[in-house]
Parts: sequence; structure tokens; C-alpha cells
Amino acid sequence: MYWRVAVAAPDNFVSEHGYLHVRNEKQAVCYTTGALTAFAGGEVTVTTAPDVVADLILGALPTIAVTHDDPAYVAWFAGLMQLVEKHNAPPIAYADYFDDTEGWEVGWGSGIRHPRPPASPSHQTR
Repeated sequence: MYWRVAVAAPDNFVSEHGYLHVRNEKQAVCYTTGALTAFAGGEVTVTTAPDVVADLILGALPTIAVTHDDPAYVAWFAGLMQLVEKHNAPPIAYADYFDDTEGWEVGWGSGIRHPRPPASPSHQTR
């Protein structure tokens, strides 16, 4: 079992049965923990600074431009990372089986929940 994540522009995701899927993987950064430290054409370890990871993502997705900060998302992510570090377990936002519980679970079957991320400012005004 591997942890998977995809980073892409919002319009490159489609929602099916409550889960987001990437429409075009060539226009996304897709990562699985099975790839170990290889990420977005570079190497990322636990000591890699967040700005270096951001530069790798932006370099792999040249059509993505930084538009604005999202303080609500930053606070949500910081809370998630605090739980991850406290419990030494990965965040789980997707299961290969039906799971109608809200938010993300920290560690498989732990019952430790974190709410879903807040809607982006661009989605809140539509």
C-alpha cells in the first residue's frame, strides 16, 4: 500500500463519487511513496525545505502561476502536519473502498480525523 498525491491546476481534476481524479496526468505532478525520494524531477527527503519542494512543483508545471496566498489552507495544512508529526503516521484522504467519513484520517484505521481542506478563495466566490 502506497500513499499517493497529485498536484495540478484545479481544472485538471474531476470529481467522481466524492473523490477527485486527475484528468490529464501529463499536466500534473503525481507521486507515490513507492517512488521513495524521487519527486517532480528532483529528490525530496524529510530535510528538504518547503520552498525547494514548491520550486520543483512549479518547475514541473510551467503553466501554473502563483496567484495569491490562501491563509485558511495554510492553517489547515499546518494542523494536518502537526497531527502527522505527533502520531508519526501519513494522512489518508482516499481509500480503495467506500468511506463516507468526513475529512482525512491520520494513519490507517486510527480514528484520528482532520477536517477536509477549506474551499479555495476562487471556489468560494463562484
